[in-house]
Amino acid sequence: MGSTKRSVLWFVVQGLVVMWLAQVSPAVGQEGFSESPIFLRNLNDTRDGIGPCSLTNPRYFDNCTDPDGDGPLELGDGHQWTWNQKGPAFDSQGNYYIVDQFPGKVKKFDRWDRMVTEWSISGQYWNDAWDVDVDSDDNVWVSTRRDGVVRKYDGDGHPLPGSIYVQARISGIHIDSQDRIFVGLDGPADGAVRRYDNGVFVLQVYPINNPIDMVTDSEGNIWVSVSDLFFPGYFLRKYSPNGALLKRFFTDGFPYGMAFDSHDRLYISHLKDDHRVRVHDTDLNELYSFGSAGTGEGEFMIPAQLAFTPSGHTLYINDRNNARFSVFGSPEGGIESLINEIEGLIEDGALNGGQGNALIVKLEAALHKLLDDKTKTAINQLGAFRNQVEAFMQSGELPLEEGQPLLDAVDTIIEAMGG
Repeated sequence: MGSTKRSVLWFVVQGLVVMWLAQVSPAVGQEGFSESPIFLRNLNDTRDGIGPCSLTNPRYFDNCTDPDGDGPLELGDGHQWTWNQKGPAFDSQGNYYIVDQFPGKVKKFDRWDRMVTEWSISGQYWNDAWDVDVDSDDNVWVSTRRDGVVRKYDGDGHPLPGSIYVQARISGIHIDSQDRIFVGLDGPADGAVRRYDNGVFVLQVYPINNPIDMVTDSEGNIWVSVSDLFFPGYFLRKYSPNGALLKRFFTDGFPYGMAFDSHDRLYISHLKDDHRVRVHDTDLNELYSFGSAGTGEGEFMIPAQLAFTPSGHTLYINDRNNARFSVFGSPEGGIESLINEIEGLIEDGALNGGQGNALIVKLEAALHKLLDDKTKTAINQLGAFRNQVEAFMQSGELPLEEGQPLLDAVDTIIEAMGG
């Protein structure tokens, strides 16, 4: 056979192989949301709608209900959220960390939203913990605002060497995918963003009056939400990795927390009169938004920090004045949350291993099909999951109070998928 014929045959074979792989290989999950996400759940204390229930806000004790009915609020009653929390920040295992600014503690939660441990921050000021982020080795970095230190811990709260002594008032921190640490410095005269590589000061972007939050895009550009006392309103600034100002965007809201997904869609929480999350492209064209002012499901009162879970399918939003975190997700994120719920029911003894695994297998099959863009098959798998949950409930193997939330959640996911 001539070389030309062999080349043609080789390209034909290559094309057939590529077509076959496209049919049998699951597509990479899309991080973030191409359209408005599904509301999944709120994480908060038991409250009556007046004020946050918290050990750290004692003036609200009279407005709170003790969940176990055995006296005053205590550790273990709910999550003890407060409106002084910052975060969350996720590690690679799906655990997340929040900072409770008063009385200066870091709290670690597992992927089932259960508090695992907490530790106090010992700084010059006892209640000075201010912001938190996690690097690629799952080290936890916590900034203390007034004494100007970014402290380094392991995931259990043990101090590690390598803390950064900024010696300035810190407004927040951000760690990018290359473990470069960005530190916001507060104040109308001293406002700036500094970058540290391996704990070593590299550059300073100056001046930025009152940087609020920082985030980096896929090209390493740093975006800063700013309250500038010398200009009316609020805006965003975009800088190159080397600190050159690339663009300044004026906004009609109050941009606060920010997060990028893997498609460089920028999610921005807006405070004050807006109380929603807007999603933009990198030219800051608004693609869509979600949320509104209020205390109900999917509503916010001062949404602040944003953070995606490691899969990128679920977004946690710090809903500060509602003293809670609101969780939104794509259908993939909703399925992942259901898998977590089933794993939690197994661990708590509400389901045995065989029952729980039978449900998880159906959810994992649905997730695989959805990632493979086979929506109809995924809906069928979710229907099979729903039927199995109903069967466990009817037989008494799964209590109504545990099973009904699963049915409600899967119905929401199916509806969002067009089923």
